[in-house]
Amino acid sequence: MVVVAVLLLPFVGGLLLIMDRIEDRVSAPAPARGRPARHRGHLRLIPGGRRTAGAAAAREAREERDAAAHAPGQDPGRRHAA
Repeated sequence: MVVVAVLLLPFVGGLLLIMDRIEDRVSAPAPARGRPARHRGHLRLIPGGRRTAGAAAAREAREERDAAAHAPGQDPGRRHAA
């Protein structure tokens, strides 16, 4: 039992040292001046930007909903089977 305790002593000492460093870093006061923020440009992943993409998605959803409502063999009063 004593041998195990002696063998674990360096591990416990290292853990204590690491936790002390982490605690100092976390509890340290914020620097007087923060890091400078870079200016980020707007991402334009879809041609036309947000308005065009939103309108296209809404139009597609509306067309799918209308096509599902007029599909043969379906009751127009029931949209989804729960």
